[in-house]
Amino acid sequence: MDIRNIEQPKSDNALNNLFYNMDLQWTQHWEVLSFLIIVAAKVLYYGKLISPGFFDPKLVQAPVVASILPLAAIAYLFKNKGRTRILYILNIIISIILFADTVYYSYFKDIISIGVIRDGLLLKDVSPSLGALIKPKDFVYFIDIILFIPLNMIMKRVNRKELSFRLRMMIFILMFSLGIIFDGNFIYKLSKEQPLLITTMSNKLYLTRALGNVNFHILDGYNFIANKISSSKSISDSIKNREHSFKIDDKVGLGLIKSDF
Repeated sequence: MDIRNIEQPKSDNALNNLFYNMDLQWTQHWEVLSFLIIVAAKVLYYGKLISPGFFDPKLVQAPVVASILPLAAIAYLFKNKGRTRILYILNIIISIILFADTVYYSYFKDIISIGVIRDGLLLKDVSPSLGALIKPKDFVYFIDIILFIPLNMIMKRVNRKELSFRLRMMIFILMFSLGIIFDGNFIYKLSKEQPLLITTMSNKLYLTRALGNVNFHILDGYNFIANKISSSKSISDSIKNREHSFKIDDKVGLGLIKSDF
């Protein structure tokens, strides 16, 4: 008996089972996997756009994916339909931010920050020449959003089982934790190499090149909120000090009046 004839079907079955399981997992998590791949590709494309000479996707790829993982993890708090919708909305928001950053960079050679929007520089300086700044290739960020509509209609016909709440929570905790740990490690390393870069945001282009666009806007938002809290606390302490000095002055004034009598 030829042993090869017996072993061949077994190996074929194992290979078929592997492909079947991969196809099954893709079908079950297609929106999350698509979100991770497409959004990471968009952020890397933007990084190449703002730094064509010095940009190395191999160095930025890991922090970019790490920054997107927690966003993708949030989607697992929802069931199938809700998961697809929340990722679609997040994709639109990130695409709009990347589009706005691209247009802003073509004019200022810099990145949009909350401080810039607050000061009104974006609207005041860019609006008159907005039409001239926008190029057809800038709309590349929205291609997948349009293609997603027919793809989603096709995937709705596929029978997917609903993941249990317990399983969804486990996936959420795992993905969110991995994203935060790895992304935090990349941010920590950069803060050690450039101690004041993250807190002062002195070189926004370098920060975006090193950590990706998503991380930049997260850090920008964090610094803005932290500065607001710090300034409001300083104002509160200043008011308390003034009230305390007024009380001391009042007591001194009353003491002088009593001594006159």
